[in-house]
Amino acid sequence: MITLSPSPTLAILFAKYKERDADKVALVDVTQDISITFGQLHDWSNRIANWLVAKGIQKGDRVALLTEERIEKLILWMGIWRAGAVCCPTNVEMNIAYVAEILGNLECKLALYDADLDVNQMTDGVDIESIKFTGWSNDHRR
Repeated sequence: MITLSPSPTLAILFAKYKERDADKVALVDVTQDISITFGQLHDWSNRIANWLVAKGIQKGDRVALLTEERIEKLILWMGIWRAGAVCCPTNVEMNIAYVAEILGNLECKLALYDADLDVNQMTDGVDIESIKFTGWSNDHRR
């Protein structure tokens, strides 16, 4: 007989790591030469989740994530999960015409996109609110 035990939620895991290892590095982006600690990741994912909920994102809503591979993608992904939404990361390096087609089929409520990308071209013909983000910094003034 196999007994399954429930896995802890992301919120429980983040709280545990923040309490136990707040100053330990959680993620490193070697191409950008930046990192984020478990405490920072916990705080920032909560901020993002609260912001998404304030924007009307509800449990199960789809949120498109339009960015290349970088630390911000993972931070936003964690925040989307914390809000109870579904993260839909999209490969922005493919033919730009396919990105709009994919977004149209996903029926996302919101798209978060990297400021370096041409969101108008990626969302051409898709009715979606798009909000740009810039590089992550632990400087709270950004």
